[in-house]
Amino acid sequence: MNVVLIFPPTTVYGNDPTRPTPTPPLGLLYIAAVLERDGHAVTVIDSIAEVKGEVTVQGNGRRYGLGYEAIADRVKGVNPDMVGISCMFTAYAGDVHRLSQSIKREVPDVFLVTGGAYASAYPRYILEDRNIDCVVLGEGEATMIEIMKHLSGDLRLDEIRGIAFRKDGIITETKRRPPISDIDSIPFPARHLVDMNVYVNASFNGVYALRSPSLTMITSRGCPEDCIYCTVKNIWHRKWRGHSAKRVVDEIELLQQQYGIREIYFMDDSAAVSRRRMHEICDEITRRGIDISWTLPNGVAYWTLDRDLVRAMKRAGCYRLTFG
Repeated sequence: MNVVLIFPPTTVYGNDPTRPTPTPPLGLLYIAAVLERDGHAVTVIDSIAEVKGEVTVQGNGRRYGLGYEAIADRVKGVNPDMVGISCMFTAYAGDVHRLSQSIKREVPDVFLVTGGAYASAYPRYILEDRNIDCVVLGEGEATMIEIMKHLSGDLRLDEIRGIAFRKDGIITETKRRPPISDIDSIPFPARHLVDMNVYVNASFNGVYALRSPSLTMITSRGCPEDCIYCTVKNIWHRKWRGHSAKRVVDEIELLQQQYGIREIYFMDDSAAVSRRRMHEICDEITRRGIDISWTLPNGVAYWTLDRDLVRAMKRAGCYRLTFG
């Protein structure tokens, strides 16, 4: 079956200084990887990356990324069985709804799904939009595979855990799906489905990297804490899981070999929950003699660190920590 996964455009208003830059949509690329492994044909549209900084001014708003109608035309050309749209932040939810309307206008019978932090937090609000057929709640890989089984006639929607949908006009949520325990079982992100040169080239314009080119990675999922301002628990249920050191360092080497990367941003929510694992990652980077700089820009809990670990991280190439 055919699937289109979309990172939507971003509209900012008024004096909001936000200026989105091309960053690999790793969440979508993980889902693309498991769908490909299951035999489906996947197209990824990153609307921010595809137009390389194009801005459309509409009233008090500035839209960054490919236009809704242009994306809908692309979708129509693929004629997919399912479209999945990333819906991460409340501030940009309007783009998801406007894009969904444009897609349904061109391909009215396509099954349209949204997922992400905002979608997981407010599924009932999102499903008031009749253009959206289903919301994935939390982690998406296993759920998206089962949605494809529904579309092929092998499962009913109410048999799929971790979704919200309309049944006879009534919004229904199924029981939450437990997080994947062994995240090493998930393939590397399907970076081959996007033009990685866009992200690599954009990294040379960054102001935070020590070395270029740079790219992003995720070495763990979730955070065990319960900060009231954070939506991470809407996705991961306060459950933390880490990739093995071998898997992490294998991916670093892959990014170096394929894209010449000299710096990595580890985008984990709390990378050092397991000090032992972080020591193992640092030891493996050092053992293999990998020349890489890396940082933890999303923040690391200071109480997960100690003097020995920080020294090991520095030896392995870490040069900046963000606490939060």
